[in-house]
Amino acid sequence: MLVHGTFAGRAANEGDSWWQKGSAPWKGLSERLPAETKLAERGDVFHWTGDNSERARIKAGADLLEQILEMEAAGRGYHLIGHSHGGSVI
Repeated sequence: MLVHGTFAGRAANEGDSWWQKGSAPWKGLSERLPAETKLAERGDVFHWTGDNSERARIKAGADLLEQILEMEAAGRGYHLIGHSHGGSVI
């Protein structure tokens, strides 16, 4: 899962931001991952507001935990990559 930092929030799963499906960084990373490892599928792109506040990051961390727990329950493996305050969210 790719977790963006402050001011990088977007509503769409796809776009040109580094963490959105279809962006150049997304494609580049996808090409370099081992065959059994994939970036998010089926709407698994993580979204948070990107607001520059501790409250927004804490809320995003709780939302991320919820998604992680769902993946854990389903037996799905995952990796987390965060940029800037995305690391704080993680």
